[in-house]
Amino acid sequence: MDPTHCLRSLNIDAAVFVAASTFLGFSLLTAWLLRQEYFFGREYFLSAVCGVIWWLAFAGLEMATPGLTCKMAFSSMAWPAIALVPVSWFFFLRHYCQGGRIGGRRLEVGLLGAVVVSVTAIVATNPWHGLFYLPGTRLAVIDGRLSALFLHGPLFHAATALLYVFLLFSVGIAAFGAFRAARAQRPMLMMLLFGTLAPIVANLAYVLFKATVFGFDPTPFAFAFVLLVLTWAIYGNRTFDLTTVARDLIYFNVADPVLVVTARGQIAGLNPAASLLMPELAPGTALDPAGPFASLLELMEKGERPSRPREPVEIGGRTLDIRFLPIWRPLGTGRALLGAVALMTDTTELRRNAARLEAALAQSRDRLAEITRLREAAEASARSDPLTGLGNRRALDRHFEAATEREGAIALALIDIDHFKQINDRLGHAMGDRVLQRFAAELSAVLPEGARAFRIGGEEFLTLCPGQDTGAVVDLLEKLARRLEADPPLRDGDLPRLTFSAGVAMRPGDGRSLGQLTARADARLYEAKRQGRNLVLHLDAGRREAADAAAALSGPARPASA
Repeated sequence: MDPTHCLRSLNIDAAVFVAASTFLGFSLLTAWLLRQEYFFGREYFLSAVCGVIWWLAFAGLEMATPGLTCKMAFSSMAWPAIALVPVSWFFFLRHYCQGGRIGGRRLEVGLLGAVVVSVTAIVATNPWHGLFYLPGTRLAVIDGRLSALFLHGPLFHAATALLYVFLLFSVGIAAFGAFRAARAQRPMLMMLLFGTLAPIVANLAYVLFKATVFGFDPTPFAFAFVLLVLTWAIYGNRTFDLTTVARDLIYFNVADPVLVVTARGQIAGLNPAASLLMPELAPGTALDPAGPFASLLELMEKGERPSRPREPVEIGGRTLDIRFLPIWRPLGTGRALLGAVALMTDTTELRRNAARLEAALAQSRDRLAEITRLREAAEASARSDPLTGLGNRRALDRHFEAATEREGAIALALIDIDHFKQINDRLGHAMGDRVLQRFAAELSAVLPEGARAFRIGGEEFLTLCPGQDTGAVVDLLEKLARRLEADPPLRDGDLPRLTFSAGVAMRPGDGRSLGQLTARADARLYEAKRQGRNLVLHLDAGRREAADAAAALSGPARPASA
């Protein structure tokens, strides 16, 4: 047979035009698919599309040619694609739904090639064995068109059974995925199941009930329709896009509740976490205007986007922070809302932990404050005299160091109560303690600002007066003596009035260290006691005699402050 004869005798009608248009459309679709991003099983999906293109091309030629010989020739040329499509579809579903190859790429390609070559060889050798198309094949008018009425032999049924094995495996893979996969992926797998069953149903209708389309086998058109829908789903609806699948997985598996609400305040969808938390809600039910989503309904009524975070709400014994995301209409102006998404973050445990942490921190702060208070009290106790409340020797060292850093001149007075032993012996130690307390109080009362008083022995006291000169210290001691005389702590007629003796030293004239100043003041205190007590001395014996001689020429000296 001359092949050009079949091409010269083509009769183009509406059915052929539909087949040719579908062929051209799929050719453009293939070119477009080759430029798109990768998805699992992509090469086999493209192989199935190319097979359908091939199948449609020769189906159109078979419908267009009027002669039986040409129809059989074009039908035979379509069989490589007829074998290619179901095997490629099986491998596509295997890769996309289950992942991994069957024994490696070489085995898959070898199996695919072996099936295509075997079926093609059986069909191509039909003129020799006559077991694929039987001799009774003839022309007949079907659906108003002159079509070939094929009588199929045993090899046809064997080849068809082999291809049906791959189709049935494809149905099993898609069905298993559609009913057992994650909820987010089930719609896509249901589509794959439909895409597998539709060509099988079309082919069975043709084989068993002689159903045709334009007087032709409807199987390639069913495959073409399915692949067109799936291609649109892949790249129009992003069915195989991992980002879309991931979003669905997050929606169905995230632990936080998610509500999708229409502009009328009805629930359009809720994820499993929301259904578990709020079992009374279901798609189609309206939200309660007085419930926890009142602010969402108010925003939707006004057509506004949230301007500030919502206050947490209590739902089902849980504390939720709600974030509202408006869904705007793609077209239109003004307050054109389709609905909104309510994202609810369960902060119950977070808030409980925060409250526990705050309570623990408050307790720690209280403990720290108590420890600080006790430490300060211990330090104060370690630096103070428990009887009089004045500083002790430890406090004296600390204040002297601080005073030497701020002031150059420091006046120091060492004070001793006269005849204090007689008070203890005759009136008792309790009275002696009260006298010491009264003396300390009066001493503190006459001190100028910045000066401090210390008890450094039984009845010995010391005043530290930074920035003061000798005259100022002598004046405050005379003031102390007058206060004790005006309001004596002892009123026993058998005891003398309460007096004291003191020695005064100045820094830096009498020394620079505390030890030097204390030693000089102590020497003068001893001299004051030796001279009869009730004296304040601030000069050594030699310097005092010279001062007394000079004072004798000018006038009388103060007896208590020589």
